Amino acid sequence: MIWPYLFVLLFVIFASRSVYDLAGVEEFFDYFLGTLLLGTLSALVFCLGIGFGSLVGLTVSKH
Repeated sequence: MIWPYLFVLLFVIFASRSVYDLAGVEEFFDYFLGTLLLGTLSALVFCLGIGFGSLVGLTVSKH
């Protein structure tokens, strides 16, 4: 089941720039908080990908 990994990969690619711009990466603490926020949101997106993959697995027939 590759859906969760694809969801996280696309999220990190598109969200990392805006998260780090939002945090203002001049200081280490801001960089740390931006990374923590990105990691937390990536974990949530991974759960969303697991749910989507499970939904696809339930609806697509296996025959």
